[in-house]
Amino acid sequence: MRKKILFVYHVSSIGGGSFCLLNILKNLDRDRIEPCVLLCKHGPLVEEIRALNIQVLLLNSMRPVPYNKACVTLNSILNACFMARSFKRFGEILDDVNPDSIYCNTMMLYPYLKVGKMHGCKTFIHIREHWPEGEHRWQRNMAFKHIAKYADRIIGINHYSASMVEPYGRKATIVYDWIDLSSRYEKYPLNEVFNEDMTNKKVFLYLGGMQEIKGAWEVLTAFTEYLKDDNYRLLALGININYRSDGLKGLVKKILTFIGRKPYSERVIETAKSDNRIKCIPSVYNIKHIYEQTYCVLSYFTIPHANLALAESIISNTLTVAARTEESIEYSDNENLAVLFKIGDLHDFREKIESIQVVHDTVLDKIKVDSWKLKELFAPDINIKRLNGLLMDL
Repeated sequence: MRKKILFVYHVSSIGGGSFCLLNILKNLDRDRIEPCVLLCKHGPLVEEIRALNIQVLLLNSMRPVPYNKACVTLNSILNACFMARSFKRFGEILDDVNPDSIYCNTMMLYPYLKVGKMHGCKTFIHIREHWPEGEHRWQRNMAFKHIAKYADRIIGINHYSASMVEPYGRKATIVYDWIDLSSRYEKYPLNEVFNEDMTNKKVFLYLGGMQEIKGAWEVLTAFTEYLKDDNYRLLALGININYRSDGLKGLVKKILTFIGRKPYSERVIETAKSDNRIKCIPSVYNIKHIYEQTYCVLSYFTIPHANLALAESIISNTLTVAARTEESIEYSDNENLAVLFKIGDLHDFREKIESIQVVHDTVLDKIKVDSWKLKELFAPDINIKRLNGLLMDL
């Protein structure tokens, strides 16, 4: 008899956790598992899931708990009100769908575990976050107590995420977000992207879009100021230099700019336009060929993060400069396969990228020898089998 599992997530765009959810859905053992997905709203992810012949339901009032933030701000209070409103409707959906289990695709949906248990479901939660022990301790403690009490199975994406529940008397199973770059290959000649002969050019790659936590401005500024060689190029994915906010949001940005408080997105666009060696294009899913042509990936996460792109670049035999976190240390084989800088330290980041020319070949030689370790860690067959086994275990 097939088990019906309701996968719950609040994001409908493609990227990050939603991409990982899509990967999970594509690799479920459909002979034994009948999936259904609950999202917050329409978006590209909805059509991608429906193309897999999987039912998608919407719960517009679904909200995650604000991640690692104070709970007494206006936004947090409004968010909590939306979430409380959604519990009744969520219960009605569970009664209608009648799943055997619910699967929360992020730790920040943990309040829905209790509702699932109240409606007779087994519960899974996938911890994708890095919540430092000393930050917003009350909220953190409440979250993990709730997870420890109401989650039947806890899944972590790496050693750090799995370790966060251990002080609460629970164990998490690590399932890495598997990487199969062979299925993400499409010809993307950088000669055509930059519209010039790229022979002898060294291409740096930035993948984080315009999110402030991904450090777009920091990367672009460091490139323009500290990587001045005429043969250097920066390919920035997910940055729209023509983006403009309309309406009230646009008016607020104009006012802030006028009084000397230029918004982050405006600074990103201004910096990208200031250097003709920088090329901005939309995010690319089939990225293997781009990795293969890249001299160095530049990453400047401002908060601890799993940084799956770091693992992807190592598997592609490409050097990365990234923030030093528990995850990046794990993924880089204790700093052997990447250049890591102190997180949040712009000076250290700049020093590291200035030294790339000196250390590049030495680190790249190590990557070519030991990248198999990452390929094994993120192997699709191993992690897919592990996840399907967990889902059928209850």
